[in-house]
Amino acid sequence: MNILANDGLHELAINKLEELGHKVFTEHVEQKDLAVWINENEIEALFVRSATKVREDLIKNCPNLKYIGRAGVGLDNIDVDHAQEQGRHVFNTPKASSRSVAELVMTYIYDWSRRVGPANYMMSNAAFNDVKKGISRISYEVQGKTLGVIGFGNIGQTVAKLAEANGMDILVYDPNVDCKWSTSMETLLIESDFITVHIGGKAEVLKAADFEMTKPSAVVINTSRGGCVNEEDLLNAIKEKQLAGACLDVFTNEPEPDRRLLNNSRVIATPHIGGSTNEAQVKIGLELVSQLEELA
Repeated sequence: MNILANDGLHELAINKLEELGHKVFTEHVEQKDLAVWINENEIEALFVRSATKVREDLIKNCPNLKYIGRAGVGLDNIDVDHAQEQGRHVFNTPKASSRSVAELVMTYIYDWSRRVGPANYMMSNAAFNDVKKGISRISYEVQGKTLGVIGFGNIGQTVAKLAEANGMDILVYDPNVDCKWSTSMETLLIESDFITVHIGGKAEVLKAADFEMTKPSAVVINTSRGGCVNEEDLLNAIKEKQLAGACLDVFTNEPEPDRRLLNNSRVIATPHIGGSTNEAQVKIGLELVSQLEELA
């Protein structure tokens, strides 16, 4: 069959698909031209990341499109209900990027606790010993600190395992999961030193009322989806010292995040790189191939 990987696909996955007799297109087609291009090239399977939107109109206008694969976890850029109503198969890769995202969360935690970013910046603008003294006064170990995990799917579980291995205490809030670390949302907010969000979709889980309960020294981490953390309320909470700061890999308005977040000295920002490791991309690509084989 003809397959369009509109947001890219790892070479190993492409090779595997071609070995199976499929023809793979990897050039990116603009959203406005996508339906026509799919029909002209008789595309039966479409692989996307978060950039390409597969909405009702695209599905409706591409009757030969049978398979829609999401290279990643979230399906919020795909109209899943309509696709399934039309008999199309929709699948994602829920486990493939778990380790990479979890390692980014731990990177944030260590970066924040040891003030690596500020130290690096200050080294070029201040005396060596002055930087050393200043950073030493505000650095701390993560051992014994509490990590609150909101959402306990594949990524949340991997984060908890890594954090526990690093000596952190774990609290988990997920109304659909019961584990040894389960607690109420209120307890998690009150007791956590770091709060990390790992839910499916874009539901808002942290807002002004929640920040009123957090420690002034707490740090919010969002590698899930933009919108899970209310950005206006987050900025205000940092300004009012209800929070120490935030580490954000996702934003409401990607790819043009609110500049107030990017320019805030209490925010560590990265450009949606949670699953952007070579290992994750290999696993994502091969998992897409495996699922397509099972369905086709």
